[in-house]
Amino acid sequence: MPSLPKLIALDLDRTLLPVDEQRIPDINLQALRELHAAGVLLAVITGRRRTTLEPYMEQIGLPILAGSNSGTQLWQLPDWTRLDSRPLEHGVMERAVALLEPHSLNIYFEWDDADPMDFAWLRRAESTLQTRYFSEYGLRGGMLASLAELPRREVLQLSMPGPEELVLDCLKLMRRELGSELFAECVLWPRMPCHALELFHPDGNKGWALARLAELHGIAIADTMAVGDDTNDLPMLAAAGHSLAMGHAHPQALRLATQVLPDEGEQALGRYLLSLLA
Repeated sequence: MPSLPKLIALDLDRTLLPVDEQRIPDINLQALRELHAAGVLLAVITGRRRTTLEPYMEQIGLPILAGSNSGTQLWQLPDWTRLDSRPLEHGVMERAVALLEPHSLNIYFEWDDADPMDFAWLRRAESTLQTRYFSEYGLRGGMLASLAELPRREVLQLSMPGPEELVLDCLKLMRRELGSELFAECVLWPRMPCHALELFHPDGNKGWALARLAELHGIAIADTMAVGDDTNDLPMLAAAGHSLAMGHAHPQALRLATQVLPDEGEQALGRYLLSLLA
């Protein structure tokens, strides 16, 4: 078991929070509170936007750190002071959308929650997938019918949900055509459920988020721990001094992590975190 880290970064869905549940298990909340009291800096770094992350940070109720949109925005709680962000470059977005349009899949984008937007054209939720997206994730996302509708604003993420095989093919396309101009990944959206291609700024990943938070607080990366379960957690698991994968994690996360929890659900995380204080 590693020594007590100075910074622990945790994924939310299927890590702190069981899928399809609305409350973080009590043992996980207890562990976070005891770690905070022991002087450990805590961060929740998730693929969620700030608006869908806020209720869970309220449950935690601690002055900790947060990373939304897979770490492209970094926050200090409790007042949600923005520490840093990595929006996509607009020209790269246009090229990505042009490459993806022939596949006729829903292409979603998300943007800075502080940015005003006319929602009129976003309310065309016709398919079941779109309807569920609007219902569960709110109006700060929408389908692009054409490049003309891509807003010239600070866009944090482009997301294309679809069948896993096609999403993986498009992932290869993005990496081949745009290479280092963006960060591309295929992840499972557990609440939908479906796979999705997600596109970010080249630094827009959880690994950058962890390293940046450690830098801002004067903590060596060797003194950090990361906990996750899916492919979007891989950069964070790779960057951390010690990495912990959930027992149900994606095979790539299981291979990369320095330690794997027993597959006993999300409450196994709380028990492990409490054991660090023993």
